[in-house]
Amino acid sequence: MTVRGADGLLYQDFEKFFIWPKLVGSEWETKCIRAIRDWMFKSSLSAETAFQVLISRAGKDVTKKLSRPDFHLAVADLKFTAPEADGLFKVLDTKQDGELDLEEWTARVYCDLQNPMQMLREIVVQGKLT
Repeated sequence: MTVRGADGLLYQDFEKFFIWPKLVGSEWETKCIRAIRDWMFKSSLSAETAFQVLISRAGKDVTKKLSRPDFHLAVADLKFTAPEADGLFKVLDTKQDGELDLEEWTARVYCDLQNPMQMLREIVVQGKLT
């Protein structure tokens, strides 16, 4: 219920009108991780160096952690949609503390050359070869 003429908008109404669609399945996650790895490969970056680049883009060189808004800013060049960036942040933030650190990043984002089993898994998931 929206109250017209009131000084504000109820949170429930705001959320109903502006909520992002929930991403389901693993295809979007695979696509996003693949885009990050492609960027890392083209830029000759290790997972650790790539995280440092994102930290620098967000101006978080002191804290070495990315909040959700910082993450959106840092990955803007990778052309993720806002829901993809948001969903990816939630997947990567395994501690669920609202901040992404190097340990969480490297647990999910790493070079395919060092992890051929992960690349094989992604091919299986993408091709629905289960």
